[in-house]
Amino acid sequence: MIPPVKTPLNTVLLCSLFLFSSYSSGRERGALLFTGAATPEGLAGIERVLERAAIPYGKSDDLTEALEASMVFLQGDQEESSLHEGLWRRYVASGGTLVTFSPDRGFLSLVGASSSRLSSSRRRLTWVGRGEEDVEPLDAPFLRIVPLQERETLGYLPGEGRGLALFEDGTGAVVERALGRGWAYGLNLPFGEIEESLSLWLGSLYGRSVPFAVRHVPAPKGEGSAFDQGGPIPVKTSLSGRNLTVLCHPTSLPLRVKDGQSLESVTLFGENREPIPFVTVLLAGGDTEIRRIFQREPAPSRLSPSLLEREEPSVGERREDDSLRGVYIWSKTFEDYSRKTLLDRAAHFGCREIFLSYPKSMDPAAAFLFLRDAHARGFIVHGVVTDTSWLDPSKRSAVTERIQEIVALPFDGLHVDIEPHTMDEWEDQQDLLTERFIDLLAHFRSSVPGNWQLSVALMPTFPETALARIYSLVDRVGAMIYGIESPERIIVKLNPFLKRGEEKTQLLLRPFDFDSPTELSRCINRVLRVTGIWKVAFHDLERWISWEKEYATEK
Repeated sequence: MIPPVKTPLNTVLLCSLFLFSSYSSGRERGALLFTGAATPEGLAGIERVLERAAIPYGKSDDLTEALEASMVFLQGDQEESSLHEGLWRRYVASGGTLVTFSPDRGFLSLVGASSSRLSSSRRRLTWVGRGEEDVEPLDAPFLRIVPLQERETLGYLPGEGRGLALFEDGTGAVVERALGRGWAYGLNLPFGEIEESLSLWLGSLYGRSVPFAVRHVPAPKGEGSAFDQGGPIPVKTSLSGRNLTVLCHPTSLPLRVKDGQSLESVTLFGENREPIPFVTVLLAGGDTEIRRIFQREPAPSRLSPSLLEREEPSVGERREDDSLRGVYIWSKTFEDYSRKTLLDRAAHFGCREIFLSYPKSMDPAAAFLFLRDAHARGFIVHGVVTDTSWLDPSKRSAVTERIQEIVALPFDGLHVDIEPHTMDEWEDQQDLLTERFIDLLAHFRSSVPGNWQLSVALMPTFPETALARIYSLVDRVGAMIYGIESPERIIVKLNPFLKRGEEKTQLLLRPFDFDSPTELSRCINRVLRVTGIWKVAFHDLERWISWEKEYATEK
């Protein structure tokens, strides 16, 4: 990113104390190049453009890290990127800036294009603006209107977005779309002759998108220069010696570095003695310009500040602003422990919801006493049904009778954990069983009291075409992401559910898929931070109790 420092007299040292430093807000991480789906050729082209634009950027193939950056660049014509399109859409809507090179497949809609068209007859590209700030850096006519060599180019037809750079046939070379609180851009340009204007435009966009925007620009002929959000801050002192640290107040006069000397660092303090974030362009000799970086008003955070700013909670820690966490209690666990123990353990692990399995064999009186005690302690309790035989239409009268027995108890909701994919017939009769499952949910919807929540647990492999209908029938859909401990892979598995909305989506995890409660807790917080889901439940309480016993034995 920043070239190695050289020490000869006429060499410029470019230095920033901002990027990835303690002055960063923690929520906004500057610009990042997502490499997870890039080809070597595509990655090299993007890097060349970013370096010419003098944009400091990080590189990562970690999807969760990319989704936390203020501005992301990616290659959009790769299959893996298309799989994440729903997450990028949420990222933009929540205030991010996404620049997609060669958008294709699902990205066309995201950047505001309806389709694309190849042509070998385009000879001119013109930059236009939504407002002058869009193309203000392109003040010279040769930058605004760029002649093109003879080659095949791809132009985008307008959809919900608009063209920012247009070919003469009206198709877009750069398209933009406002989505929620953010912006998505699609670029498909002949890099050669357009690189100069493209780099200037990208630099301007970067300055508007990143709260602490600093561009590192090589100083011509030994003169220092820097682009940032503030004007020069004059300071006064004269230095001799090498690698000096200078503490300056920003109300003083220009700083001078003696010929042949180099400056290691400068710290500026405000009147309250608090350090001021700034960027310097330091010369080996002569006056040195120091510019303060003014923090712009950040875009509204896409997640609650509590999730973004707090340290990761320790296992069992209860926070009022935390996610709504629940836990399953199966019938055997219910029989093995007293009501008080079950409720104490659920509360200890930060759970406020309980999903209680209620088979026909369970004593209704025991269930009633548990519900009474749980409600007295503020728990929400859902009755869980699991019988796959209920998918048989001939069993409908028995289903109705059993539901009437369940609603006779003071549950807060009905949770459907009927999993058609576990049936032997699923492979050959998937469509039929899916329809029967949806019909059963509709029956439950009409059978439970109006103030009850109706929720359902689904595997991520459930037919995506049926999800819209299921979401319309129920109050909550639990995504059973089992057998995975990687936060990034969990997020990808959640993508079909997130397209329907995080408010109705709940993450269901099995604790025994993780080596320790700490690993599970870290994974959850990372997934919540990226997706915005705030409901999570564990399968099941027995595993939490066994973990606690293991640690007690070790001690």
